[in-house]
Amino acid sequence: MDLVLRGSTERATTRGASGTIQVLLYSDAREVGGAELSAARLVACLPDSIRVRVAAIDSGVLATLGGGRPGIDGYLLPSASKRELGAVAAHLAFFRRRAGELDVVHLNLRTPWSCQYALLGATVAGIPVVTTAHAVVRASGWLQGHLARRLFGHVRCCVTVSHWAAGEVASMWGLPESVVRVIPNGINPATIVSGRAGPIAGRRSPVVGCVGRLSPEKGFDIALRALLDLPGVRLEVVGDGLERPALESLATSLGVADRVEFLGWMADPTARMASWDALAVPSRLESFGVVAVEAMLVGVPVVAAAAGGLPEVVRDGETGVLVQVESPNALAAGLRQVLHDGAYRRRLVLSATEAVRRDFTSAAMAERYAEVYSQVSSPLA
Repeated sequence: MDLVLRGSTERATTRGASGTIQVLLYSDAREVGGAELSAARLVACLPDSIRVRVAAIDSGVLATLGGGRPGIDGYLLPSASKRELGAVAAHLAFFRRRAGELDVVHLNLRTPWSCQYALLGATVAGIPVVTTAHAVVRASGWLQGHLARRLFGHVRCCVTVSHWAAGEVASMWGLPESVVRVIPNGINPATIVSGRAGPIAGRRSPVVGCVGRLSPEKGFDIALRALLDLPGVRLEVVGDGLERPALESLATSLGVADRVEFLGWMADPTARMASWDALAVPSRLESFGVVAVEAMLVGVPVVAAAAGGLPEVVRDGETGVLVQVESPNALAAGLRQVLHDGAYRRRLVLSATEAVRRDFTSAAMAERYAEVYSQVSSPLA
């Protein structure tokens, strides 16, 4: 099913040196998460030298991917699995039909083994493939891992969002260093609410926020336990997921439910974020941490676990505070520091805002991807 998506966009300023490059960005996500929002920012900001199209198996994801670029072509494909051979065949036929139209297929991976049927289709059709691995999660079984290693050996360039993730993915798939490239996720500063560098005046209780999918790796249970060492502090949780009932039950059993509010999913949490006194990122596993970047730009100090790629985003004592992974006490101590030391928090916020505008913009991300597309689509690549 072919669609035309409408929207508005801000583009990167660079242009390719060899004419227009035809790119299809594909996702097999069934719901919108951080990986899909990052891909949507990329699509919106790619330079005019890249003619980009989007494809997905979910209509909401498809609309998100292409919503920021006017008149973009979008393709809704059937969901594919080993038990849905017709959908697998549809993927193969889709890429075979477009073999003469596309220079690059870009697979946006929600897990390191997702998009396998699109990869198979693009590989059989002879179209160069770029992947972006947003999350580093080990395969659930030997067969799944084996198939992923075999398939992803055909990838021309594997982009990861942090150096930590690059090492993990290269090891997982057995990829040479020459195939792996690090491009941090980016945000568009023009779309983010400008923040502040101090607690909201006159508010009786400090408010700490958490943002993300309610799943075990995000560590929101750690934030709830940290409240035991933060009397009077309130916690607002933005996000939804299968762990919500368990987290609500935990808040009740810990006796902190009256200081916790679960706000559900928000398409753009930055406006709410700007009202917080600090952001907690208690993740057990995190390849990058876009929410930390958003808070840094908004002007809210970040206290994050030193997990995965987070230390590449939050520099301890410079742009935020890093604490021990899986430690409610350490998280509480870091939060106390930024909540009660006004001079320290202002210094962190100023440095963090400068770092985001320098290192983590969507325009810079798009320029780097445009370079990858140009290299991969070159006959000499």
